[in-house]
Amino acid sequence: MVKVAITNALRGQMQAWGLDPAELIEDFTTWKSGPEDDHFTFGSNALGRGSKLLHHVHMVPLFVPEAYDQWLVNWENYRPRTSDRYLFYVDGGLAYGYLLIAIINDPGAHAVWQPQYAQYRKDLESIADDFFHFGIIP
Repeated sequence: MVKVAITNALRGQMQAWGLDPAELIEDFTTWKSGPEDDHFTFGSNALGRGSKLLHHVHMVPLFVPEAYDQWLVNWENYRPRTSDRYLFYVDGGLAYGYLLIAIINDPGAHAVWQPQYAQYRKDLESIADDFFHFGIIP
């Protein structure tokens, strides 16, 4: 069974947005337990730019109806799904499992790669590093 943990900051964010962190954990566990392309909630998945540990996966758009419509078309036609909504996470391997770190809601996730957000990316990378090496969940 896949182990999945969530940062306290992400848990608080989700609760403030009226979203259930337990549902995200369940969806992520299902996604990582089977063929990744078979899960509606998550799309294209990659390491962060320049990162060795921090992953980001595109998530189904929530706040941009046109983007949701395109996601649905891509899902129905077995095409890659991208969005302007990311989940950042780290794979801690068999020892620690996965840690869900942060979500950037749509629209806006792609802005995280701009230079002014370098410190934010470093902070996420630091969380990923601590979890990967020591199992620390902030």
